[in-house]
Formats: sequence, C-alpha cells, structure tokens
Amino acid sequence: MFKKVLVIVCAMSVMVMTGCGMLGGVSQKDYEMATADRDMYMNDYLELTEASYELEDEIADLESEIATLEADILALEEEIAAAEAGAMEGNGEVVIHEITDDVAVKVQLPEGFSYSGDGMYVVDSSDPSNITVRSALTGDEGLSFTQDYLQDSIVSAYENMGYVVEDFEFPTFERGEVNGYETLFMEMSYNLNGLNLQQIEFIIQVEDTTCTIVYTTGESLGWYDQFLQSVDTIQVGKK
Repeated sequence: MFKKVLVIVCAMSVMVMTGCGMLGGVSQKDYEMATADRDMYMNDYLELTEASYELEDEIADLESEIATLEADILALEEEIAAAEAGAMEGNGEVVIHEITDDVAVKVQLPEGFSYSGDGMYVVDSSDPSNITVRSALTGDEGLSFTQDYLQDSIVSAYENMGYVVEDFEFPTFERGEVNGYETLFMEMSYNLNGLNLQQIEFIIQVEDTTCTIVYTTGESLGWYDQFLQSVDTIQVGKK
C-alpha cells in the first residue's frame, strides 16, 4: 500500500514539473487532462491514507482485545493452578450445598468427616471437632459487619447460654471474593469453659443469602491444617 502511495506521489511530481516546463508548448486540452489525472491520483492518495488510518484503528482494537483475552487466560490458569494446589489428599467427602436456587458451594472435607444432620459433619463421638455448612437469609447488609462487632456478638452469644469465654483471639479477618461472590475468611481461638478451641469461618454472600462454613476443633486434636486445606477447595458458582 505504501509503495503505491510513493508511486502516486512520484507521478504527481513528474506531472507537475513537466507541466510547468512545457505549458507553453501544449494545448489547453493537454493541460486539463494532466490536471484531471493529478486530481484522480490525489483522490486515490487521500482514500488510501484514510484506509490506512482505519486499518491502524482496527489493529489497535484487535491488540486491545488480545491483551484482554491474555489476561483472562492468565487468570483462569491461576485459578486452575490454585484448585490443583488446594486439592486435598485422601478421599474426604465432597459436599455440594445449595445457597440459592441457582448457586451452590462445593467443598471437600477432611477424610473421616461424615454428615450427622442439620448441616453438621463430625468425625466420631470421642472427637468434638465438627464442620457446619449452612445458609440463611441476611438481607441487604450482607458482610458489612466489622471484626469487633462479630467478636462481641460471638462472646455475647456464648455468655447468654451460660458459657465462660476467655482468651479470645481473632488474628485473621480477610474480605475477598470467589468467582465474583463476596467472601469473608476468619480465624479465631478462645477458651470456652476451660476448653481451648480453634475455629475457622468462611462466609459467602449470594444476593440476600449468606452461606457460612464453620470449622471447629480443639487445639490438641490436630485438625487445623486439614481445615485450612479444606478452605482452599471451596468453589462457588451456578449449578
């Protein structure tokens, strides 16, 4: 395309120079033909220039789309890698819990936990460790509460039931998202009537419904690392 433009420009230059040098020796008709040819070549040049600009815009748009797709692919690859890294060893039960009519959460539990009713999964009667997966309508406020508010609510709830809560620690309170759904990840520990408890909560907000996955164990029971691995397997999406 640029080669053609150069040819046109050169031709124009030759015609103009020739016309200037020989105008006295040619007829008015020859002059008019030359100027008409010049105008034709000029129009072709302008059309080619405009097409070139349009092509550059199209190339820029394509480059932008390619960059967006590459970013999306990279994000998907990272999600796949995270899912593979978070896959737990063993054959723990995979729980699929319906949050709303069209959205569900999927999580793999540590091996040995089985359903006991009311959204709770337990190991055996000699081990108080448990995992609960439950959903409830929460309205428009969602996960807007603060760390201090939640801690006060937990302590008050236990005390209202007659328990003594001591040494409450709340080291982790992290907001995030999974597949576009707002989440809250929390770690806490406290002494409840002399028993040292460790707890992990993972909360997912879907529209006006909250799904809460709670892992509870004793400090000396050895489940905590496996609970963290289970959290890494959590997936949320359309059913």
